[in-house]
Amino acid sequence: MAAPVCCRGLRPLVLSWSRELPCVWRALHTSAVCAKNRAARVRVGKGDKPVTYEQAHAPHHIAHRKGWLSLHTELFVEHPLFANICEGHKDEKTRVTPFQGHLFQQGKQEANRQLEDEAGQAQRQDRQDAQTVTLAMMCVAQLFRMQNAY
Repeated sequence: MAAPVCCRGLRPLVLSWSRELPCVWRALHTSAVCAKNRAARVRVGKGDKPVTYEQAHAPHHIAHRKGWLSLHTELFVEHPLFANICEGHKDEKTRVTPFQGHLFQQGKQEANRQLEDEAGQAQRQDRQDAQTVTLAMMCVAQLFRMQNAY
């Protein structure tokens, strides 16, 4: 609990300031500081949902690990055995880790792109068909006008 500011000795001094500067009285805060900054914490789940890089690592480890990983992951790609290891364990790793839907997600995204392309082609074809029908109707109307004019 915060102690009251207006003790016997301070009260006349603060009141004299408040008469001259009314904003001083309003700006004087006497409560204790309770709000403390804490690093964000991630709730621990069952391991069935994927987490982001920031959620997987503690805030004070991110800078070190991110830098280390960015420097050292390129070495694995250049190594000739890495391709065989990745291909051999890809299926096993995706079954065990919480990132199991990642490869499936990439397949879904590719399929969605193909469906969007097909839908766009169908819409373009429909527009062309509508334009063709409109043009044909305009030609028929023009021919009809020409026949009625004679």
